[in-house]
Amino acid sequence: MPAIPPGLSEWLALLTQPAVILVGVGLIVNQQNRLIDALRDSVNKRSDDMNKRIDALQGDVKEIQKDVKELLLRQAATTPR
Repeated sequence: MPAIPPGLSEWLALLTQPAVILVGVGLIVNQQNRLIDALRDSVNKRSDDMNKRIDALQGDVKEIQKDVKELLLRQAATTPR
């Protein structure tokens, strides 16, 4: 079996090292992008849930305001002037 010439192995090492580094960086960036997407989805879901809660609370506030107004009108009707 013939031996690999020393110059060729050096060239192969010089060519493969950047390629391996680029693949590693690409894998890390891909993983980070997936984490960012998952975080974005979680934040959007929580935002939607909070908007639903706000809408429900605003409905409750309107009902309370209506009840308070009704009570004030009743009190005003029974209070002599």
